[in-house]
Amino acid sequence: MKKVIFLIVIATFCFAIDYYAQQTYSPSFPTYRKDIYKVGTASVQTNGLITGLTATKYYVGKNSTTRKRAIYQWELDNNSIPDGSTINSVRLAFLYSAPGTGVVFPPRFFNVGLDLQNASLTDLWINTDPETQVGISDRSATLDWKFDYTFIPGSDQAFIDAVQNSLSSDKFILGVAWRYETPSAGNQQWQLHYDIFLEINFTPPTQNVLVDQKLLNNSSVDSIGLWNLFEYKFDKYIVPENFTWNINDTITLQGSQKLISNQKYHYWFINDISSSDVINHKSFTIIPTTDRLKSQFNLTHSGIKIQNSLEATGIDGGKLEFKDPWLIDYPDPDFGNTPRNRGMAAPFKELTTPYTFTYSSDYKGLFLDQSGPIHNWQGTYYSLKMPDEQPITVHNQSRKFFPYSWEETGGVTIQYPWGQETGVVFNSSSNVATAVLKGQLMSKEQTGISSNSQRKMVRTDNGIYHVVYESMGSVWYTHSLTSNYFGNWSTDFWITNHAKNPSLDYEGNTVLIVCEYYDPALTTDSELWLFTFNPGSGGLYSIQNYETIITYPASYFGNAKPVIAFTSSQIFIVYRKNASEGLKQRTKWYDTGWTSEANVPQTDANSINPAVAGRAAHVHIVFESLAEIHYKFAYRQGSSWRYESLINLSSGSGFNQNYHPSISISDGSNAYVM
Repeated sequence: MKKVIFLIVIATFCFAIDYYAQQTYSPSFPTYRKDIYKVGTASVQTNGLITGLTATKYYVGKNSTTRKRAIYQWELDNNSIPDGSTINSVRLAFLYSAPGTGVVFPPRFFNVGLDLQNASLTDLWINTDPETQVGISDRSATLDWKFDYTFIPGSDQAFIDAVQNSLSSDKFILGVAWRYETPSAGNQQWQLHYDIFLEINFTPPTQNVLVDQKLLNNSSVDSIGLWNLFEYKFDKYIVPENFTWNINDTITLQGSQKLISNQKYHYWFINDISSSDVINHKSFTIIPTTDRLKSQFNLTHSGIKIQNSLEATGIDGGKLEFKDPWLIDYPDPDFGNTPRNRGMAAPFKELTTPYTFTYSSDYKGLFLDQSGPIHNWQGTYYSLKMPDEQPITVHNQSRKFFPYSWEETGGVTIQYPWGQETGVVFNSSSNVATAVLKGQLMSKEQTGISSNSQRKMVRTDNGIYHVVYESMGSVWYTHSLTSNYFGNWSTDFWITNHAKNPSLDYEGNTVLIVCEYYDPALTTDSELWLFTFNPGSGGLYSIQNYETIITYPASYFGNAKPVIAFTSSQIFIVYRKNASEGLKQRTKWYDTGWTSEANVPQTDANSINPAVAGRAAHVHIVFESLAEIHYKFAYRQGSSWRYESLINLSSGSGFNQNYHPSISISDGSNAYVM
């Protein structure tokens, strides 16, 4: 009894293998179809080539002196039926209309062998002529107005061979004619319906494939998994292992997910070529050239670190996001929720900084030198991302921090140093990738808001507060989102790097900011830049314009200390441009435009740290000079300024050159110096 059961199991198993090996290709409709006909001895004619599914019906047979035939073409590329397959059977089916009751359609089928897209009508006629061509079958239709027959080897060998031989050309062209059609035959004509059906059962050829898994020293290691479709799991095989698969079979392999000798899975190789992604488990379509499949391990490194630097101070804290194409974190629902990595489709994972990638972490270390600039950042590589916004506690205060830049130190290669998200390549196990975060209303420099005498905060007519300051070698701007100073503020806006000594003023709801700029990589001189900010959608302010006011020697960068008075009549900017002259000014009259640079009278090399305030066509200037505070008033005369005499506001030991006077106007006529 046990033997019988055993034999039944074996027989069932063999049947399953044989059934699984056989495949069926049944296209919904022919790729092309064409009718051909001939009236008497005239030339062959056609109504044209038909593509795809149509409702066109064809007549086959003879009507008076006109003889008609139909030709159908199916594409049989290697994705449909691989070359070298064994044709097991071919089913052909279609409906037809007869010329009279009980008149069964007796077709003759032909292997035309000529592409309908370019074959001549004469050649098509010759290859489908029942007078001169034997054809590949004379199977007849049935009385229920349909043809439905399955051709098999042996009794229908010619038809089977025709399909078999068509695989090399990737197309099967079937001609259909009335078997007894001759010029002298009587009139018999059938109409073939458009829904002709072809079904080919075949056994694809097989391919022997060596599957292996290698360490860097080329030694085979551990096992690989082969997906078992019937048991819905990965079967383990010690490598190397030889397999025999059908051509066009899709098989799924899983490289080992272990850390072995400080190495882990890196890439799958097809023959000697690495696959285009690193996903593991991975599906492969077996083709005639598939000889070897290999899971390749590579050395992974412990100790690589990512961290934040708050306001470029080196103080760490907060979060960073990291994308690792090799991180195994995805339960694949198509494969029984078996975990796998996701390649470049991997999501970013949030990590608390500083974070060190170790062998004992989920990442099992990181690979060095992945893709990056040597491959134009094509292929597989790691990525970093700063959160849009995050609260971080500094000095017992929770402050908002925003993305700023990345530091390339210790051999780390950053794709986008100024991007919130960037590709990253690690070049040694001691690499540290650093994200520089910008703190809201925070400055790295102690002189962030005191670098010159001019105001750094104003309140526009709409009640919004505006602040400009210096930090990390850049100039920053932010504004309140409400008229409440203690309410929310906008994200600090980076105006420009390589900049110093900003100051601002406003008129109505428009804000102007002036600062020094010098980038030795782009300019040979220092420049004074002027920015215009206006409210936009949702009340948020943005840059509407910027322009260069003057240039001055690069050696004097950081000492020009420009200040600005913005009124309904003019823009007035005061600055120094060298250590040997006095204060300079440029004015933009709204009715005539910018004036040329001019001296501020009664100022000299000792005149420093200016501040300025203005109202329509009037300006008040205050500055230091030799431990004294000096004041000048000017008003418009034509397109120039008329200055009144210098006034010494102070003298004596109570003042020094670090006093930095400031000035404001309360009601348009009275100026207050502090």
